[in-house]
Amino acid sequence: MFTKTEPPTLREQELVIAVFDLTGYFRFSRTRPEREVMNLTSDYYEFVGDIIADGGGTVIKFMGDAGLLVYPAAEADRAVNNLLQLKHDGDAWLAKRKVPCENIIKAHVGKVFCGPFGTRSEKRFDIFGMAVMDTFKLESHGLAISPELFRKL
Repeated sequence: MFTKTEPPTLREQELVIAVFDLTGYFRFSRTRPEREVMNLTSDYYEFVGDIIADGGGTVIKFMGDAGLLVYPAAEADRAVNNLLQLKHDGDAWLAKRKVPCENIIKAHVGKVFCGPFGTRSEKRFDIFGMAVMDTFKLESHGLAISPELFRKL
């Protein structure tokens, strides 16, 4: 636990940053009972977590139908291949369950500050920085990677 006088231990690090979002999730969630949507989303989180871990990545957090992911910058090729797998396998997982959603994935590389952030009594690992915001701003209709990430391949 951190006290007011102890600053959190933050480090600056270059990472591959990725976000995914499910298209059509809001519309889908309005047509099913909440418990069914919650159970399906929980199962999907586990499915995504397994894929990302197998590809050397880390799930920073899930946010509703979206997620924030990171990979070591030195493994950019592996990260992009893993995101392609998430797009393919994730869309297939959803289709098999008749969920009319698809993954929209955006990926970038850049320096971020990472470490424990949160309330005084509860901190969790997170990332912050312009590179994170730049990732969210990318246009994507499937899987998009930034020019900076492309140059790392």
